[in-house]
Amino acid sequence: MKLTVEGNQYELDLTKIKTKEAIALQKATGLTLKQFFDAIGEMDAVALTGLVWLAFKRAGNKMAFDDVDVDLMSLDIDTEGDEVPEGKAKTP
Repeated sequence: MKLTVEGNQYELDLTKIKTKEAIALQKATGLTLKQFFDAIGEMDAVALTGLVWLAFKRAGNKMAFDDVDVDLMSLDIDTEGDEVPEGKAKTP
């Protein structure tokens, strides 16, 4: 996924989320991973903020979730060619 936030582009592989990221995301948003992915599709403000926060975090910006304040309507989310997570882990 390519996410553009206020002119800055971030690459996010949402098919891989580490345990600590998932727990931090759930604590910050109150959403399970399945709810998070569904809510992104519904343009839910909390989920979109979580997506931006995750992009910032992976890019090395340790900003607190509550400090994320961006124009959500200007987000550009490009998922073309990406595998969309279905909210459940693959079994071996």
